Amino acid sequence: MQFSRLLAFFFTLFAFGLLVSAAPVEEREVEKRDIVSEVLSVVEGLQSEVVAVVDQISLLSPVAATLNDLLPLVDQIESLIAGATLNLDLLGLLKREEIRELDARQLGDLTSEIASILGGIISSVTGVLGGFTGTAGLSGITSVLDGPLSTILNVVEGLIPGVLTLVAGLLGTVVGLLSSLGLSGLLGILAL
Repeated sequence: MQFSRLLAFFFTLFAFGLLVSAAPVEEREVEKRDIVSEVLSVVEGLQSEVVAVVDQISLLSPVAATLNDLLPLVDQIESLIAGATLNLDLLGLLKREEIRELDARQLGDLTSEIASILGGIISSVTGVLGGFTGTAGLSGITSVLDGPLSTILNVVEGLIPGVLTLVAGLLGTVVGLLSSLGLSGLLGILAL
């Protein structure tokens, strides 16, 4: 927990440094597709980092694993999602005008790719943690991911309208697992 707070503090400090050193929005000429490409880049980076942690979790034995084994890894996933969300929030602040002009229908291929990656992240995390449902107190630690996962989906939806609907369509088959892991906020935002 302390590591995630420390990591969040440094992400915030870094973000404010970027915000202060960035050129004013009026001086930047950014095409609509560039914004979506930047979102895609952040989401792809998150995916590769989360997959590495999911791989570590999958090495644990569901029979022998304890909360002490899982907690640092779940906290690491939470920190990674929080960092990506912060980057996406900054993108929204810096490119507010360009984002207002976005039409997700014109960006279908990239929008679908972003939704697919986000759905894949959620599926891989919940899938690997679903193997540990017999571990006492698991829903208590996995519910820590409920807020960050919901937040990143809201932020991406704010940047690229329509992504949330696509992610909900992709996750329809894991509704029971989301519920058993205590991710009710995520279920609510996805309207599942």
